[in-house]
Amino acid sequence: MVQTKSSAPVWYFNWKEHLEQELVANSKLIDTDMGSIEYAVKGNEGPVLTGIHGSPGGYDQVFAHFPGLIGRGFRFLSWSRPGYLRTPITVGRTFEQQADALVNLLDHFKVKRTGIIANSTGGPIALQFAIRHPDRIFALVLESCVTQKYFVNSGKKSEKVLSKLTFNDPTIWLYNVFAKYASHSVVKSMVKMESDFDAKQIEDVTENIIGNNDKLAYIFNLIKSMSPIGIRKVGLENDIIQNSGIEHFDLSKIECPTMIIHGKHDADVTLHHAGYVATNIPHAEKIIVEDGFHILPMSNSYVDVHKKRLEFLNKHRPY
Repeated sequence: MVQTKSSAPVWYFNWKEHLEQELVANSKLIDTDMGSIEYAVKGNEGPVLTGIHGSPGGYDQVFAHFPGLIGRGFRFLSWSRPGYLRTPITVGRTFEQQADALVNLLDHFKVKRTGIIANSTGGPIALQFAIRHPDRIFALVLESCVTQKYFVNSGKKSEKVLSKLTFNDPTIWLYNVFAKYASHSVVKSMVKMESDFDAKQIEDVTENIIGNNDKLAYIFNLIKSMSPIGIRKVGLENDIIQNSGIEHFDLSKIECPTMIIHGKHDADVTLHHAGYVATNIPHAEKIIVEDGFHILPMSNSYVDVHKKRLEFLNKHRPY
């Protein structure tokens, strides 16, 4: 097939339209006192486990990041935080407001207590939920989470490139395309950006991912869960503002069982974030993944981490 000059724009618009339709088809909206909230649930029985996504994300990113928790004895609830996909930013800009919005969502389902699992910039909302609503949470899991003042573009040239990428739908479309047809280059760029590995380690980790179909599929799904950016941009911009203004969390008020999981080589949300909460949340359990970076499921020891996480959630499940 000969590619014409108009082929790329057609493919791009078809991709964007199909993805937006898929996102709408796989979620629902409810009206709450704080506004409309988009959500999706996987699983029909067991206590509710609620996922809180990072940025840029949406309800779909929770399922993309934690596929191993689907069908494991929980009703896995995901939602789009304010400014992402179909949840308007007016539902809540601050961490406190977003935590309260989640309570409104749980009230809709008449859920008295939930487990919370958060990733990356979902961390501050999870912490505020545990602080403000201690009677509504039975366990807290923080994976690679922001817990202190956090800035994007913190110095790495690759992070500055990504920020431009994530604000641009045509470019992130190309990133999705390259992920499938130039996988090695895309995976290598992600490993380099999200880790502090040296050149040899970056190449070794890249080869390991390329040679593992499950890990490669995870990368594809993760990139997809940031796409298209146009319907996630308001939430991303708000997250940048909120995370750069973090001052203090009253972590002594967190009473629920807490597990902190963090990669030793995380160059995005560095290890001191995990150390801060592990020191200040009473009786928190900390797991440092020795070969892990910000995209933790890419580590070879993640299978053991996932097993420990499931054991922790099941140990503290309310029924």
